[in-house]
Amino acid sequence: MKLSELGEYGLVEKKITGTTTVIISYELTEKGRSLAKALQPIQKWAQQYQQIKE
Repeated sequence: MKLSELGEYGLVEKKITGTTTVIISYELTEKGRSLAKALQPIQKWAQQYQQIKE
């Protein structure tokens, strides 16, 4: 998934700063932070079973 797609879903916000040198950064929105929090148990589960496999 591309950052632009995450932006379309309202998960990240694109920020453009600078004058001579343009700096583009992305920041999680409240919705994105909420999703990240919800995915933490799945990440923990995946890490546990990845260790068993190795």
